[in-house]
Amino acid sequence: LEALTPLIEPLHDMRVFLNVNPSEEYDFLLEADLDSLSDVKAYADHPAHMEVVRKLIAPFKVARACVDYEV
Repeated sequence: LEALTPLIEPLHDMRVFLNVNPSEEYDFLLEADLDSLSDVKAYADHPAHMEVVRKLIAPFKVARACVDYEV
């Protein structure tokens, strides 16, 4: 996932963190830095991102939660 940063124009940075709390449902957090919600859509629909989702995420995904915020 972090390797997508140079491939996707609106994506400034991406970091993946593993959840160290075994009592929680989710295994990792993905933090992506973009300028706007429209950039989130461009990132999500980008072919490189879609390929990673299809090959590396979808076969293992049981649940997903998403939070979009501005700082």
